[in-house]
Amino acid sequence: MTRPAFLPTPEQELLLKAALLSGDDARSAFTEWASNVDFDGLDPGSFRLLPALHLNMKELGVTHGLTPRLLSVYRSTWYRNQILLDRAASVIRMLSEHEIDSVLLKGAALASGAYGDPAARPMSDADLLVRKKDVRPAVALLRENGWNPWPPVSSRTFESYLTTKHAAAFRDGEGRELDLHWHVYFRDRAGAADESVRERSQIVRLGDVPARILSPPDLLLHVVVHGCESSPVPPIRWVADAYGILRLTPELDWDLVVESARARRFVLAMLDGLEYLGLVFRAPIPSEALEALRTIPVSRLEVEDRALRALPAWPPRLRAVAKRVLLDYAFIAPRETTPFAARVAGFPRFLRDRWVLESFGRMPGFVAGSLLRHARRVTGRRPAASPSGS
Repeated sequence: MTRPAFLPTPEQELLLKAALLSGDDARSAFTEWASNVDFDGLDPGSFRLLPALHLNMKELGVTHGLTPRLLSVYRSTWYRNQILLDRAASVIRMLSEHEIDSVLLKGAALASGAYGDPAARPMSDADLLVRKKDVRPAVALLRENGWNPWPPVSSRTFESYLTTKHAAAFRDGEGRELDLHWHVYFRDRAGAADESVRERSQIVRLGDVPARILSPPDLLLHVVVHGCESSPVPPIRWVADAYGILRLTPELDWDLVVESARARRFVLAMLDGLEYLGLVFRAPIPSEALEALRTIPVSRLEVEDRALRALPAWPPRLRAVAKRVLLDYAFIAPRETTPFAARVAGFPRFLRDRWVLESFGRMPGFVAGSLLRHARRVTGRRPAASPSGS
């Protein structure tokens, strides 16, 4: 059976084991990985794991010809992360001063807790969740302080995003990025569920600024669901993220994990991720939790989503790309709760906002250009990507 694209390759598994495991298991994995690695040709997903690898090898007292290069990557990651976390803290403080509560998501939340060392988890932006009612004042504050939507869009288009998207990117004058979320997940817009996540969030400190991060069960769900997606950048870092959460939370509320996966329609994604973690990395996942997930009925949308996630992101398959667009829209405008007329009327706006276009009139040209670029890409090289990421 073909290996699903969201799972690490055998080479990436060796790197993960070297970075995450202890004792002889980590040493032997590192020795095998290092003897075959083309360091200069390392894929971006693997490059993101090098700071954690450096820390683990240092802890184990392992020295190697790659040690100076690993140390260099660690130090540069430390520097970039300090700047990013400082900027995130300033935004959190600004929002708090205007009575807007926020919750850190993804990399900044993990670097602040699960990894123990903020340099162990590279990231290229910070992700903040605010209540939907606070998006407009939050955006106004961001604009006043030099953060603008990226790519640039008009106020009218951004207003449409509040219906069709779950988050939007902002960039300051120095090129640093911030993602402002008004929903935790793209395909699940349940306000009550998001509010429960907020109520369970925990307080950490970014310097002298108190900040909130997701609770361990909610963070684990977020990490695994985002990790089990096909991407041009191998999304293998989710393994390290999830492993760190599990290692630091031996008394995890597994009932909450299972129920949240069921309610948000992430059963198959969680089952795929947790089974892999338990089988390959011996992560402490109760068999009862896995069995509970296996017995939950899943929808046709989840089954189709799993099949698409298993496909490699490169080279792009036009049929798979089109099906992903239709499937994403089906998740946010389900037949069960959205009248047919509303689904038909809302689809063009969904496409316009997904493609970051200012008007419907630009859609035909965008589609034609995309088809032409697709024809060229299928015979070309994989696009370059940032080695850090969220």
